[in-house]
Amino acid sequence: MDDATVEGLTQRVERLERANRWWRIGATLLLVGVGAAFLMAASAAKPPDEMAAKKFKLVDDQGNQRGAWGTQPKGATFFELTGRDGRGGIKAIVVPTGEMSLALADINGRPRILMGIGTNNLPAVGLTDESGRPRVGIAVGPSASGLRLNGGDEAPLAELVVTKDDRVGLAFYGKSGKVVWKAP
Repeated sequence: MDDATVEGLTQRVERLERANRWWRIGATLLLVGVGAAFLMAASAAKPPDEMAAKKFKLVDDQGNQRGAWGTQPKGATFFELTGRDGRGGIKAIVVPTGEMSLALADINGRPRILMGIGTNNLPAVGLTDESGRPRVGIAVGPSASGLRLNGGDEAPLAELVVTKDDRVGLAFYGKSGKVVWKAP
């Protein structure tokens, strides 16, 4: 090969290398621009003002349901949180008629503390033993409020009642369920 051919080839290689550099610079700028556009679009996305669903589920890292919030087929609204194994926790329900309740359950899933407001818009609270039997009840009624203590067989052992006109009554019951002492 003569010098002219080598020099021509050298010039062509240099032009190709310059063109290749421009293509690499252009491709890099294009990638940076596209990446910047994606980042700006992602940061500009704002959360929706409203979401709608019949039920939302809360799950832990293993995918186990730990809570839920939603509506039930007959129109009740509920909220619940449970322990790792799905037992125990809190459950609140509001039914279409306006009645509502809140239950706190133990690790065996038995409701131990119950609170509610009935159709008459009057509140009540109940405490149960480890078997789920009612042991303590507190209620407010239209004409009186009261406290009731039950035995293990759910029969009342003592009642304290305060009427709307501030009269107080106290009663103790025997195992047969009959009053053994009462005042007044």
